[in-house]
Amino acid sequence: MEGAPLSQLELWQRLRSKYPSYFVTTTGDVKAWHEFQLAESELEENSLGSNFHKSRLSALLFNGNP
Repeated sequence: MEGAPLSQLELWQRLRSKYPSYFVTTTGDVKAWHEFQLAESELEENSLGSNFHKSRLSALLFNGNP
């Protein structure tokens, strides 16, 4: 008989400890995501989204992350 199913948190913690390299996000990854989301927001004429992603990109650049 198998044990009780793992909760999502327990499963995430187990996977993270077993495969730590899969759970690393680089500054470059974050920058690329915000750039993509900014472009999407501008296509959708979503000024709130655009402003948010612009501010996050500015913060990344201000903190010395090219």
